[in-house]
Amino acid sequence: MPVMKRPPEIFETERLQLRRLDMGMAMDFYTLFERNFDVLLANAVLPLAICERAKNTPQNIDAWVLGLSNDWQWERRYAWAVFQKTNLKSPIGYFEVDVESIMATADGVKGNLCYWIDENYHRQGIMKEVLSTSKPIIAGCGWSHLEIEALSHNTPSVRLAERLGFTRYGRGLGAYTGAVSLLYQLELRPVKSFV
Repeated sequence: MPVMKRPPEIFETERLQLRRLDMGMAMDFYTLFERNFDVLLANAVLPLAICERAKNTPQNIDAWVLGLSNDWQWERRYAWAVFQKTNLKSPIGYFEVDVESIMATADGVKGNLCYWIDENYHRQGIMKEVLSTSKPIIAGCGWSHLEIEALSHNTPSVRLAERLGFTRYGRGLGAYTGAVSLLYQLELRPVKSFV
């Protein structure tokens, strides 16, 4: 199996800074989730149970953030809070690459991407910027393939995957909603490690 390296805890794009998700950000995420609850549910970004509990209790967001933060230690999943460089106090979303469902193949290692941006920042090219910048970083850490599962009605996510060179290879049922999802994969070329 290929050797995996930990991605950086902080990296930047032209307009954004991505920082490892930590407990200090829990209340900020509670506010974001509360404001964007219906969008989160409609696009199955988080399991329904987490969304419903989070809507009622900030402590459930603490548990979610703690879980993501601990996954760094166990090298299962790497999650970053997304900030605008003009406001490094309040996150506007998150981005993660999954190692929990990592699969070693003859061609290398595959991981899943998950991302979400506050509704107020949609249609500004933010996730395109994050994914474009993170692809070589992720490749340099050992991933050879990335996968995105986008619900078929989530047109911006479908367009994003296609614009960034992901190839649609199948359909499935969304893990959290049972709605039809489209499966996209991107083969990464190994690049010199950033770690």
